[in-house]
Amino acid sequence: MPDTLSAMFAVVFEYQVDPEQIAPFEATYGPHGGWARMFQPAPGYLGTDLLRHESAPGTYILVDRWESAAAYDRFLRAAGERYTAFSESSRTLYRSERSLGRFATV
Repeated sequence: MPDTLSAMFAVVFEYQVDPEQIAPFEATYGPHGGWARMFQPAPGYLGTDLLRHESAPGTYILVDRWESAAAYDRFLRAAGERYTAFSESSRTLYRSERSLGRFATV
C-alpha cells in the first residue's frame, strides 16, 4: 500500500464556535464549504478536514492539507487578497480562532 502521507503538509487551526453559529460554521469551514472551494483549484491542495470535539461542544480543529509548504505559500502569494477578504467575512461564524501551526509529515 502506498504511503499517501509521505509528502503532506498541513496548516492547523482551532476554533471556538457559539451554538447558534455551528451550522453555518460547519457549512463554511467543512470539506465542501467556501474555504475548501477557494483552495480547490490551487496546485498542491489535497483537501480540508474539519474535526468536531466530542465532549467540548463548539470546539473544532481545521486541517488544510497540501502537498508541501511551498504549494501552500504559492497559493497565499497568488490569492492573498481573496484569502484575507474571505477570512474577514467569516469572522462572525466563530468566537475565537487560534493557529496551531504548520506541520509536515516525518
